[in-house]
Amino acid sequence: GSLKKPNGSFTSSPRETLDTLAEALLPIDNPIAHTPIDPGPDHDNIINSLITPNRLKKVCMDMAPNKSPGPDNIRLNMINACWDSISPCILHLYKHSLRLGITPDDWNEANGVVIAK
Repeated sequence: GSLKKPNGSFTSSPRETLDTLAEALLPIDNPIAHTPIDPGPDHDNIINSLITPNRLKKVCMDMAPNKSPGPDNIRLNMINACWDSISPCILHLYKHSLRLGITPDDWNEANGVVIAK
């Protein structure tokens, strides 16, 4: 599928979609060049270059630790406290999701709070 990019246009290739997702969810200082490809033998190489242990750790460690938990009630400070133990599993989970092209339904759930003015 395609995603809406920050400039308002939509992605036109699987690589561009993966890059856009990675830039939004796993920001880095030097983004990978956009090279259109079709999912095939290079698919794993692309995923491995986008979802790395260091990028994933940076995202988790850079988030405010006091953010409210999601529906699973897992707080970020809990994730950060056991990061060394769980990071291989989290890395595998994200990569596997991209390889299969599916996102667990639970990842689409959020808790919302309306605060009146």
